[in-house]
Amino acid sequence: MDFRAINNFLHDLQASQSPSATSKIDTMRHPFIQFKEKFRWPSLSLDVRVGSQSALEELLTILIAKIPDFLKNAHLLPAPHPRKEDNYLHFVRRHTVSGRDYLLIIKIAATYLGGAVTGEIATEPQQGFSPSFESDRIYYKARLVPVTKIIYDEMQIVDFEPRKLDQAIFYVSREREQYRQDFASLLFDEIDFTSIEKKFHDNILPPETKATAVAKFHHFCVEYLAFCLVIHYPQVGSLQGLLPHFDFLSELLKNEQPLGSLPDSEKEFWHNYFRGWAFKPCYSRAGNPQWQIENIPVIEGHTGVTVD
Repeated sequence: MDFRAINNFLHDLQASQSPSATSKIDTMRHPFIQFKEKFRWPSLSLDVRVGSQSALEELLTILIAKIPDFLKNAHLLPAPHPRKEDNYLHFVRRHTVSGRDYLLIIKIAATYLGGAVTGEIATEPQQGFSPSFESDRIYYKARLVPVTKIIYDEMQIVDFEPRKLDQAIFYVSREREQYRQDFASLLFDEIDFTSIEKKFHDNILPPETKATAVAKFHHFCVEYLAFCLVIHYPQVGSLQGLLPHFDFLSELLKNEQPLGSLPDSEKEFWHNYFRGWAFKPCYSRAGNPQWQIENIPVIEGHTGVTVD
């Protein structure tokens, strides 16, 4: 797969106005964007890096029409981060504040995840390939990640090095030592950073929002061994306003200062931010509980933030 050509193709696509869509979170806390009309996904290799270039370009054409705000100025990585997520397309976009780099990492589920009803699967199953199918939704994960290095190849981002959190590195080392005798667990179990993430939320969320906010999704998470801010699709326009405040938190952790030492102005910002979220319960067509994002906080831009 020629990812240089793929990125040139992506950047040549003309981003239009985003169509009307609803942002939701499913039972497994996986966010998705739901549209009014169905559209057809092409059949792709289960490892999207080695599949048909024409099929991938067909999918990119669909995505740029449906979620242009996400993909504008983005670069498609030639290899997934982490490697096991090879059925996701990994897009990155660089943001800079106070001389420090961040990447907005957007992972789009590119293959069939299940749940179709009769008539929505458009092609016969084929080994090693996801079928072509009809859907009204796009599943994704998006994170704002602090990085220490961004690797380019002819002006295209091809890799990065996250700014790792000391707490996460220590936690992984401890877990590996605990499971050192259990070879299967060491190979296949994912490290659970819930206890670290809980400390973030306990120190930053206003008390009245903790139970409801964390029940639906974690606003902060540990991925790539880094402290990350979870981003939802409607928030893309607020990144310039969010980043300076997230940078403040990130620097606090890097300098091993307690989150409880946040200045009152920063505490007020984050408390208002969390109070600005509103959700409405809803159900999938199979009857599983979901949440629809009814409101997100509007944050004005910041002149000190640059986007590549």
